[in-house]
Amino acid sequence: MKALILAGGESSRMKTDKSKIIYREKEIRYELYEILKPLVEDIYISCNLEQSSTINQSYKYIIDNPNFSNCGPMTGLISAFDTYKDCSWLVIACDYPLLSLENITYLISQRKKDLYATIYFNNKAQVIEPLIGIFEQKIIPLMLNSFEENQHSIRRILEKLPIHKINSDDVFLQSIDTPELMNQIKSKLQ
Repeated sequence: MKALILAGGESSRMKTDKSKIIYREKEIRYELYEILKPLVEDIYISCNLEQSSTINQSYKYIIDNPNFSNCGPMTGLISAFDTYKDCSWLVIACDYPLLSLENITYLISQRKKDLYATIYFNNKAQVIEPLIGIFEQKIIPLMLNSFEENQHSIRRILEKLPIHKINSDDVFLQSIDTPELMNQIKSKLQ
C-alpha cells in the first residue's frame, strides 16, 4: 500500500491553495506527509502541474494526469492508480488538519482488503468521508468507468459498492473549506 495526500484541488471556496496552509509548523501537505511516515513507506503528494514547482524536492509527488483533469479529487486518485497500477492507496486530503497519527493508524488497522475501500463514516453528517480512506486496487476499473460516464464524485461511487465504513463522530472529520473555518481551526491549534 502506498499513501497519497490529495493536494491538487482548485480550492475555490478557500480562495487559496489549501495544501500550503500552515496550521501548526509546516504546510499541511508536509505535515500530513510526516504523520504518514511511520505508517507507509511510499508517500506521494498529488498535485497539479502548477503546484509541482512549489513542492520541496525532498517530498515525492505525482502530477495529475491531464487525461483525467477537471474531475476534483478523482483526478488525483486515478492519476495515482495510473502511475502505480499494482497497489492499493491510503488517501488523505489536505482538507483535514485535525487528522492525527492515531486516526490514520486506526483506519489502517480496520482495513478490509476484500472490499473496495475502507472509509471513515461521519456520524454527525451521516455521510462517508471519501477523502480519508484506503482504496483497494480492484476499485480502479469502476472509477475509470465512472470517469468515462462523466461521474466524478468519489462519494457516489463508494455509496454503490461494498465498502467497510468506520463510524466516528470525532472532530477530525471536519473538512476545512472556507477562510472562516481555517481561521477558527488555526486559533484553536496555536
